[in-house]
Amino acid sequence: MALDDILTAVSHIGRGTLKGKSTIMPRRPIACTLLLWFLAGCTSWRVQNLTPQQIIDRWHPASVRVTTADRSEFVLDQPEIAGSDSLAGLHNGAPSSVAVSDVTQVAIRKFSTGKTVGLVAGISVVAAGIAAAIALSNMCMLCGWGGN
Repeated sequence: MALDDILTAVSHIGRGTLKGKSTIMPRRPIACTLLLWFLAGCTSWRVQNLTPQQIIDRWHPASVRVTTADRSEFVLDQPEIAGSDSLAGLHNGAPSSVAVSDVTQVAIRKFSTGKTVGLVAGISVVAAGIAAAIALSNMCMLCGWGGN
């Protein structure tokens, strides 16, 4: 079998017909969905050494992780300072607030370079492994190896 035949067969992986319809997978929407799903993996909670008021004024975060004096932790979405003495927002979709004097730590999500590099490297290794396995499998079928 000629190299051109093998390359042509490998280039047609995932293509075929099912009752006259093409079975090519819509790769771009799948890739975009996976990318959006993995973006959360590129961030991590970072404790800030500022008051809740300063954090909200400076970064306007979509959510904050609050630690209180009794060591309980929870996430407030859409945080804001209510009056001058409470940190308010949504906790699991319900309105919630805590006295600023009870707050010992406030963390916000920040971009993590290390996690991003690890994620991209991991996805690349998996994709290369899958491509190599598919190419090897198709070469074996074309050349008659692995008998049936």
